Amino acid sequence: AFAVRSSALAEDSAFASFAGEFETVLDIHTNEGVRASIYQVYHSRLAERVKAYSRAKGLDEQQRIAIVVQKLIRADISGILFTSDPVTGSHVHMTGNFCFGFGEALVSGETEPYTFTLARPKGRYDGPPGLKRFARKLFRLALQLEEDLGGPQDIEWAISGRELFLLQSRPITTLIGYNP
Repeated sequence: AFAVRSSALAEDSAFASFAGEFETVLDIHTNEGVRASIYQVYHSRLAERVKAYSRAKGLDEQQRIAIVVQKLIRADISGILFTSDPVTGSHVHMTGNFCFGFGEALVSGETEPYTFTLARPKGRYDGPPGLKRFARKLFRLALQLEEDLGGPQDIEWAISGRELFLLQSRPITTLIGYNP
């Protein structure tokens, strides 16, 4: 099975994230399904929500877009993690949300997420027990991404079985005073 996702030129930059703005199509099993999904994701660049976000960020409303076709991860748990607090900019706690199943429901706002934090310097976990056994591994991954990519990150991840998968990482766009 495959996931068909967007990769717009301005998407996931240091200044704009477009998280949840473009379509994502999950659990596609045929070539025809992949082809139809590519067109669906491609045409989502014309959605009013994309135009409104583009205007708010001072970007051209006509987003240039590429499409990514990925092997689908059958997630038991999906989530996001900010390596710094996106509102206050504090580096003391990493903060995140997760849901059970595919993360599309989380990113699109269709489900009420569970919230958790990972405290520096050792990654002390504070949150629901469903994620606790993966917290240390997630903390180490987040620290490594922050170091490798040169700053605070907004990370999408999934857990399938006993394995943690990194789906995407991008700079946090809301940090005051952060100069990428």
